Amino acid sequence: MSAAAPLMTDSSLTLSEQTPFPPRFRALKRATIALLVLTLALGSLWLWWSHVASTRLQARIAEIKAHGEPLYPGDFDSPPIPAELNAATYLRRAIDCLNADAKPPSQTDILSKGYPPFEPQWMRLAQDAVAGNTSALALARQARAFDQVDWELPAIKAIYQIGPPRQRARQLASLLGDAAMYAHVQGDDAESLERMQDLLHESRAVGFVNHPTVIDEMVGIGIGAPGYK
Repeated sequence: MSAAAPLMTDSSLTLSEQTPFPPRFRALKRATIALLVLTLALGSLWLWWSHVASTRLQARIAEIKAHGEPLYPGDFDSPPIPAELNAATYLRRAIDCLNADAKPPSQTDILSKGYPPFEPQWMRLAQDAVAGNTSALALARQARAFDQVDWELPAIKAIYQIGPPRQRARQLASLLGDAAMYAHVQGDDAESLERMQDLLHESRAVGFVNHPTVIDEMVGIGIGAPGYK
């Protein structure tokens, strides 16, 4: 004979009705409401601070502009230099005149000790380079008469673009350095010094442009290094 099932009493029904099911939903609702309130508060705070910061920034910009100080990238652009007074004009022409068939010894793969007396092959290459690049050498000499340099690169572009034609500038510097050494071993020290001056002028023009980058300055120093030996 099986046991009789327990009878449901009024007290047990009342207890069941008073217990929420499931009880975790109440905490979830509270957390959701708190999160929404926090999000609205932070959003309102951000909008307020953005307005305050923008107001202060515009006031500071107006103050700087009122004093006539440069602020925007375009404000740092130098006044244009007339082409006939711009050393970069003549250096670009010299670079464009470089003869690919008459490279100086330092632009070739020959082995040389690097000081006089030079090997016959070095002397032959240096002679051919000087003879085949007379226009480039003359333009580099002409550029030395002008101290103003403008590679016509706006300040905003100088941040991420190459300024002077660096690789080609190195080739011109190699020609000037080898031509100076060739003039020296030929007994023409006066011309050797002039060509070294041409080299140092190109170094300054490449390394200390209107808006020089670190790379421009390093290239300029490297180009002028033979002139300080």
